[in-house]
Formats: sequence, structure tokens, C-alpha cells
Amino acid sequence: MVASKEEKELVIERLKNQPSTIKLAHAGGVYTTKDMISEIEKDTDIGKEILEMQVNYLRHLKKK
Repeated sequence: MVASKEEKELVIERLKNQPSTIKLAHAGGVYTTKDMISEIEKDTDIGKEILEMQVNYLRHLKKK
């Protein structure tokens, strides 16, 4: 899955607006909101996975 630039920006804004207490446990690590945004912006493997999960969620909502 390849996210468009707009989808990536939307996911980052969505993460910026979620409560800072939300964390993601994934691939043996725990990521804060800031960590998730950083990983997405750096285009790391974890960032790509987080982006894919978020985009899939948003696309699913759009279908409803």
C-alpha cells in the first residue's frame, strides 16, 4: 500500500490531535504519539506500518 502525500499529512494531523496518553505497542516497542509522528516523517519501516494501519482505518471509515 502506498499512501498519497495528502493521506500522510492527514494521518499526521490526526495523530497530533489525539490525546497524548495514547500509545501504540507494535513490533516489540511502545510508541507515543510523538514517536509515531516522527517515525512516519522519517519514513522508517515502523513509520510505514503505522501509516498503513492509519490509512487503512480511514479508508474503511470512508466506505461506510
